[in-house]
Amino acid sequence: MTRLRLYKIARITGHVSWWAFVVAVLLGTTTTASIGWSRERVQCSTGNPTLQVCSSLATRDVPPGVDILATYATVALGFAVVAAITEAITVSQRIPGVFTIAVPIAAATVTIKVLNGTSWWENSFDSARTVTLVAAAIAVREAWAYKFAPGITDLSSGAASTSKD
Repeated sequence: MTRLRLYKIARITGHVSWWAFVVAVLLGTTTTASIGWSRERVQCSTGNPTLQVCSSLATRDVPPGVDILATYATVALGFAVVAAITEAITVSQRIPGVFTIAVPIAAATVTIKVLNGTSWWENSFDSARTVTLVAAAIAVREAWAYKFAPGITDLSSGAASTSKD
């Protein structure tokens, strides 16, 4: 597998994993109750007979008390971090590579802290501030990924430009 192909696979995996993380975290937080989705409904709990419309595949062999969406978010974030590490290694640039790994981790940390109602300077946020901070964290990650992250030169075709998806 060439460096260019590995780079492209890592970029695509990173983008898909990042958005899977964002969706799982947004659906799995208690703030979703304010838009009419209870945590039990989102998790497809089998303990409530009125929620049996969920797929049996989604609830099969899930022990009581396990937060399915938190598990999905953790796995997706893990894939995003591994993809960022792979991308940073294939680019072979130290400083931009460190930022390629650090930016998604920092954005995920801010997103989780804000959505869980805890922060570094207050006990909790109101809805407007929560939405603003989560959107800003997502925007910082997206801006880095699409505009500032280093690309890899396609040496096989002799092109001098960098590949950015």
